[in-house]
Amino acid sequence: MFGFLSNAMLFAIFEQYNIPCDMVTSTIVSYNLTVVAIVSIHWKSPKILQQSVLILLTAQAALLFVKFMPFYTAWIVLVGLIVWDLIAVLCPKGPLNLLVKMATEREKPLASALIYSTSIFMAERIERPIATTSRVADEYRSSGSVDPKEPKGPKLGLGDFVFYSVLVGIAMKCKSIFVLYACFISIQIGLMTTLFFLNVFKRALPALPISLAFGITMFVLTCNIVEDLGESLSINQIFI
Repeated sequence: MFGFLSNAMLFAIFEQYNIPCDMVTSTIVSYNLTVVAIVSIHWKSPKILQQSVLILLTAQAALLFVKFMPFYTAWIVLVGLIVWDLIAVLCPKGPLNLLVKMATEREKPLASALIYSTSIFMAERIERPIATTSRVADEYRSSGSVDPKEPKGPKLGLGDFVFYSVLVGIAMKCKSIFVLYACFISIQIGLMTTLFFLNVFKRALPALPISLAFGITMFVLTCNIVEDLGESLSINQIFI
């Protein structure tokens, strides 16, 4: 999938900027990108490289949705995902809730290809030896309460990033900078609100509902109110 999306993205870039490229060259480049992506996700690699590959993968998937999904179908899917994410994460028998419980019971982290960890250099810092003579610190480390292999920080599903990007991509289709900025900022506000509730409730929470609800609301308001207001102010030479 990564190789197919990489090849399609390369061809789109070459076509957009009128760069000559043959099939063999693009295949070799996409093949190398795919090998690096597989190794960085499923094996050992610097954390920043793994995160970069995951971001690239989500961007490619989002571009695929934005390019081939009809406009109104995309909005129906985004609204449906708000309801689905609430059911999947918060319901006791929800699939994502069961997946998190299963990983917790087995004391194993979720697959790296499904989760984006916000920690970048935490693992490297933990591995450095720290000289200390404190008995409390020695007992704390020897008790096994800190797992150096488990990355710290909030974790987000890759699907969340994909549909955040889909919303921004749909906003770009309107060819309005106001709509684009409104959707982008509302997604950021929704994500920060979700992280706040995550810190309060100390449990897995759906990351799509708040951000998508804010984004869709701001899209509708900006398209129907803000743009008309800005156009009227511009025509009448009124500057705020």
